[in-house]
Amino acid sequence: MSTQSYTGQRFVGQVVIVTGGGSGIGAATAHRFAEEGATVVIAGRTLDKLAKIAADARGNVRTRQVDVTDRDAVRQLIDEVAAEQGQLNVLVNNAGTGAPGDVTHTSDDDWTRVLQTNLDAVFTAAARPCPTSWPAAAASSTCPRCPG
Repeated sequence: MSTQSYTGQRFVGQVVIVTGGGSGIGAATAHRFAEEGATVVIAGRTLDKLAKIAADARGNVRTRQVDVTDRDAVRQLIDEVAAEQGQLNVLVNNAGTGAPGDVTHTSDDDWTRVLQTNLDAVFTAAARPCPTSWPAAAASSTCPRCPG
């Protein structure tokens, strides 16, 4: 395993969305992209947690309160960030949840929330078409739906 440290500006001019950016892996991912020069938008349900992560960052981290189980809110997040920034280069679908207890004690509602957060939200964000207003993403993308 390499212990090489990567510090620099590899993501200058890039725009990144990180869902589940209010804690854990999402927060660390957001901080790392920001340290590397990216403009990062962290999305999550709890604005106070997001604000703390953004305040602690060494770089440009912005916040958006979004419940990823709301498909329209996820689509709006992507469209608004792309419109405001003129591009969207990286999407980190990090939001996730679990159900309390074991399977015999998991309610249907808890299980539905797990699926909506861990699967549906990822699909919704990843399947969002790449509009032509994302020129940087389209020019460098290997996505077959993106122009360029």
